[in-house]
Amino acid sequence: ADVPVRPAEMILAHVSAFVLVPSLVFLATRSTVLVVLALIVVGMGPMKSLKIIGKRRRKHFTAQLPDALTTLSGSLRAGRSVGQAMDALSREVPDPMGRELRKVVAEARLGRSLHDALSDAAKRVDSPDFRWAVLAMQIQAEVGGNLAELLDQVAETMRERLQMQGEVKALTAEGRASAMMLVVLVPGLGLLMAAVNRTYMAPLVTTSVGKIILGVSFVMITGGYFWMNKMIKIDV
Repeated sequence: ADVPVRPAEMILAHVSAFVLVPSLVFLATRSTVLVVLALIVVGMGPMKSLKIIGKRRRKHFTAQLPDALTTLSGSLRAGRSVGQAMDALSREVPDPMGRELRKVVAEARLGRSLHDALSDAAKRVDSPDFRWAVLAMQIQAEVGGNLAELLDQVAETMRERLQMQGEVKALTAEGRASAMMLVVLVPGLGLLMAAVNRTYMAPLVTTSVGKIILGVSFVMITGGYFWMNKMIKIDV
């Protein structure tokens, strides 16, 4: 996720917030429901946020990869070595790829094998496309061949794959919108009705039957969302 915080610091902050925030909420409101809600938000919020940031950065990295491979291929055709081409690419391409490649070049200058540094970068970024590109370069180094032509073929394959992913995303847009409406519409309508006519909606939170209905509704909405999300998720 490229967040400048060490794992130990993140864990300490997360545990501290998990203890302090619900306690402050309880002291301020004396509401068990709000305490449970605070526990859920504090418990899941930071990790979910990190995953979202990491996914967004990985997506940006993957989108940069085909053009970066084409540029690397052009540098090799111009007569540069792999190390020189990688160094030039790391200075030309913007972040996040530029930052990762600069780490690779720095490790290679310190005496580490370029392929080992690239392999570690592929693990760190966790991008399947980048891992395939590194694997192709390693295989070419072992068996020989035209690396520039190989990189061009890998870049073209990645472009076609990204194009297909865009088409699949467009075709499944209706299903994703339906799943989101399932999550937003029902609670939103309930809150609106509670604001308009609080007496009418009060039994849902003041009676045992109403609380059971809310619990069953929550389980059904959550299950329906994950079911629909699983149906429209297609790996390319």
